[in-house]
Amino acid sequence: MNKSRYLILSTFFILITVSFGPTTATAFSAPTLPERQFPFSSIFLHLPFHTVQLCPKTITAAGISVSVFLPGLCDDAPPPPEEPEDPAEPEDPTLEFSADPDALEEGDSSTLAWEAENADTCAASDGWDGDKPTSGSESVSPTETTTYTLTCEGEGGEVMQSVIVTVIPAPEPEGTVVINEIMYDPAGSDSGREWIEIKNEGDSPVDLSGWRFFEDNTNHNLTLKMGNAVLPPDGYAIIADNDVFFLTDWPDFDGILFDSAFSLSNTGETLAIKDGEGAIIDEVTYTSSQGAAGDGNSLHRVNSDEWIAATPTPGEQMPSPL
Repeated sequence: MNKSRYLILSTFFILITVSFGPTTATAFSAPTLPERQFPFSSIFLHLPFHTVQLCPKTITAAGISVSVFLPGLCDDAPPPPEEPEDPAEPEDPTLEFSADPDALEEGDSSTLAWEAENADTCAASDGWDGDKPTSGSESVSPTETTTYTLTCEGEGGEVMQSVIVTVIPAPEPEGTVVINEIMYDPAGSDSGREWIEIKNEGDSPVDLSGWRFFEDNTNHNLTLKMGNAVLPPDGYAIIADNDVFFLTDWPDFDGILFDSAFSLSNTGETLAIKDGEGAIIDEVTYTSSQGAAGDGNSLHRVNSDEWIAATPTPGEQMPSPL
């Protein structure tokens, strides 16, 4: 008597999918045994890392026929189902962000430039704001050291970078020193009694050390006799031909006083004040036709190019003219 067996290998933790179809398999080939029909055409074993299709096969040896399921592509079975592919992981966004220059003086500009990849949107924060394209440039003019931040987002996440633009404070402007009053022809004797007044019209103190008074084509040295050589903003200083004679005429004066040696023309001439390097800081020209010719008055500067004769006010603001 022929013997036959159905053999299907099994294993633990394996999911078996049965594929039904019209194909039938003969379990026994011996003519003396009834024909058995397989109700399915193939078996799929879903292993942890791949799927194996098992097809029904009949093996006969030594008068014994055995039907088994062997790996392979079945003749009439549908192809194995395609394993779903894992979706590709979105790439992380990247960002290049720079400032050129990254250090500047107040009042200058810097260009911010950026380029993002794998990003859909970008937004600015800190020293600037608003939505930005994923690549571009923008000019900025900070008045103080400022941080600029850019954040870009895409399917793969978010990336953020910051740049710092350092603002170097502008140097303090030097005070603007002008010749403000001229006593060129005092009433009575002129000898030793002539003087000029200078004023700092700037916002910063000015050190007058080493400065010169230019008159009659001569640079006259200045010797500090009273006060401080540093002239404050809106401050006044007197440059006298003779400090002793000046204080005799103006005993209540308590401001900055420099002694020099000069003789101003009673008809008019050009005067200048120079800094320690010899640069002309202010230059004026006066004439006796402007007034203050021996009548006890002095010439007062009322604007850059206008002078009037009025009562002397050494070291003080001239009263507003009527």
